[in-house]
Amino acid sequence: ANLLSSILDKGVSQLIKRGVRNDYKPIIEQTSSPIGKINITDNFSDHLEKFKHTLEIAEILDAKNLRMFSFFIPKEKSADLYTEEVFERIGKFTEIAKDYNITLCHENEKGIYGDITERCLELAEYFGDRMGCIFDPSNYIQCGSETLEGFRLLFVFACRHVVIKRYKSVYNSSRINDIVYELCLDVFLQIVCCVS
Repeated sequence: ANLLSSILDKGVSQLIKRGVRNDYKPIIEQTSSPIGKINITDNFSDHLEKFKHTLEIAEILDAKNLRMFSFFIPKEKSADLYTEEVFERIGKFTEIAKDYNITLCHENEKGIYGDITERCLELAEYFGDRMGCIFDPSNYIQCGSETLEGFRLLFVFACRHVVIKRYKSVYNSSRINDIVYELCLDVFLQIVCCVS
């Protein structure tokens, strides 16, 4: 999926046109990307150009959501030292994405600014409807963050996807089964509550 932002626009356009000629147009809800998966201390201007190129590809694919991350924090430093820089960079992302009618979706990842519930919630509350959430339980587990509580807090902020991967390597598999079951039940109950 991370190769997507390296594909030439022309190649993507030809792929879509070929599909339309064959009466088939792929439906792509979200494009994955490595956007925001650089160190917060890395040069941002080059990454911003990569972001714009990724948005152009997402637009060609008619995808309405784009996965992104909130920058790796130096291991020996507190994430709080970089709050202003992280928010400024993501703010630039959201402003540009608005012109493409694409919603950015932040995924929690170990080692980035938004790796625990509290900081993901900070991002969600600040950016509101300009940014959705992608919930990765295994990454929360690796960071020692409370998985179910995190999901319940973030669900109201347009939680678009739940990522289920690599569980056996990071946690007791029987506990993972319980967490996945509870997550599914939680989603169902909250959807019912919203509709009723």
